[in-house]
Formats: sequence, C-alpha cells, structure tokens
Amino acid sequence: MNGIDLSNLRLLSRGEGLRVYELVDDYVNFVDAEESCGYPRGGGCSMELVKLLELLNCSRGRAYVTTSCGDSMVNAGISDSDYVVIDIDRVARPDEVVLAEIEGEYLLKYYVVDRNGEEWLMPGNERYSPIRCDERCRIRGVGIHVIHQIKPPTAKMKWALDTMDDVEVGVIRLSRERPSWANSRRAKALLDIAVEEALLDSHYQPLDDTPMWKLGGMADRIGETLELDNKWMRFGELWNRNKEALRKKWDDMKDMSRGMEFRKSVLERMR
Repeated sequence: MNGIDLSNLRLLSRGEGLRVYELVDDYVNFVDAEESCGYPRGGGCSMELVKLLELLNCSRGRAYVTTSCGDSMVNAGISDSDYVVIDIDRVARPDEVVLAEIEGEYLLKYYVVDRNGEEWLMPGNERYSPIRCDERCRIRGVGIHVIHQIKPPTAKMKWALDTMDDVEVGVIRLSRERPSWANSRRAKALLDIAVEEALLDSHYQPLDDTPMWKLGGMADRIGETLELDNKWMRFGELWNRNKEALRKKWDDMKDMSRGMEFRKSVLERMR
C-alpha cells in the first residue's frame, strides 16, 4: 500500500525490521510491518486505513496495526497481507491472539496457558512450533479486528468455471458447452436417470448432497455403457471432481450393502 508522510508520525520503538509509530495528527499507533506472523520487516501504511480504523473505534493511543504475510496464523483467520488491529489497553486472556514482544522482536500468536499453568505463544498452523512465554515475553496488546484484502480468483477457480455446463449470474445465464460425448442421445438418456433419482440437476451437475461414491458408481456404469476411454478423467472433468477420488470412493463402497443396493436400484437402469 502507499506510504504516508513520515512528518505526521512519531517513532515510538523499533524491533528487528519493525517500527512502531504513533500518528501525531490522526487516530492510531502503528506497528508498521510485514511479518510472517513472526519476526517483522519494515513496510508502509495508508491514510485510507487510518480512516477505517476510526470507524472500528480504534481511537488514538488505543491501537497498533500489523500487516502479515505467510501462513503461520491461517487457522486464526489471518491470511497473507491481512491487517490486524491490536488493542493495547486490553488484558490478554487465554486463547486470544496477541501481539507479543520478545527482546525487541514482535510476534503475532495465540496466547495459551497449558494445564500446568505455563504460558505459550502458539501459532495458528500445526506446521509451526509454539514458543514458551517466559520472563522475556511482553504482551503488547490483543487482536480485535482482521482486515482482509480482497484477492483475485485462483487458476483452479477459473478452471472449475470453464468445466461447468452453464452458470447463472443474477438473471443472466451464460451457456457452457458440454463435452461432445455427453451430448449424444444415449448419454443424455443415461444422465437423465440420475436427474430423475435427484443425484444430478437439470444441467447434469451433482447436487450438493450427492455423495462422491454415488458419482463414482454412475461414472463407472455410464462409462462402461458408452464404452468411454478414460472414463474417470471424463467424468472428473464433467463434474469438477478428482478422478482418483471418484474411482476410490466407488471401489470402497460398491461391495458394501449400500453400494449393492445402489447398483440394483439405479445403476442397473443405466445399462
């Protein structure tokens, strides 16, 4: 984000690559940083953020702000590039997210007290190790708000859109072309059986409550009936499902009582 005029800031303290500022003419103190929810690096802040914090009742002298990068606090709902507002007047209680200082270094972690009464700084990601909160540790404040930056859709999301039959946007319907094999009269007749059984919608897409193993069973039977090569791949693309998951779920269920009943009641009609 764009920086602001440093003449409006007063430097309060500095850690390893981290500066803590107080706004002289505006509303909040800033822990002005990029950090992996661990040891921060210097960064910038914007006047738009200052005004937003005023709306969150973060009055002058009451709050710091950190920005984070990395994934060490993702299970706390703090993602890469989020802003975290820290209330410096609030006393930390167990299991809250805190801004901690250890020998001049700042960390964003859960504050946890174990069964023996020992205090820990716990990451919000099992891949990282906890840190003992000893006499060197000072809690500087408690996290009260997370401000997410809106992120663009991922490549996987776009791929899923491209594999759908059609998509409703408000009252506008965007047509999507089905694979050619699914447009044959025989294929549509077989897929219509799944629609009648409330397993697929009218566009031949799985309903929300259709289990993966039933999709796998239909892919197996319809693929054999139509003599499709690479049937698992074809149905995985049609339904935006993992082809190996379709195969495995059906393999696990087909010889059990529910699988056998499904074969008898539905799949036999798809021959």
